[in-house]
Amino acid sequence: MVNKTILYGFLVADPEARHTKTGKCICSLRIAHKENYKDDSKEPLYISVDVWDKQGETCAKVFKKGSSVIVDGRLSTDSYQNKEGQKVTKTFIVADKVSFVPRFEKSEKTSAQI
Repeated sequence: MVNKTILYGFLVADPEARHTKTGKCICSLRIAHKENYKDDSKEPLYISVDVWDKQGETCAKVFKKGSSVIVDGRLSTDSYQNKEGQKVTKTFIVADKVSFVPRFEKSEKTSAQI
């Protein structure tokens, strides 16, 4: 069975880094993904991403809210009980690789050439 996810989107918040008891870094990203950016009627899909170890440390230092990224990883789930005692299941991506994607602003000259 294959569990592979590749996602392009924008960070909706600054990365949040934390460390496990053994000192490993986990950086949490929240990404907004829209299937069709030209169709404003569709709401974006908000996805949580966990980035581990050195790559997580790098993401925490380099990325900020609004950064555009490509995430290559796998889907995972985690279950826990909330304060009311109800079971909550969270689906997220565990990143194998996160890449920065530069954003290019359109100018009148650029759009006329297209």
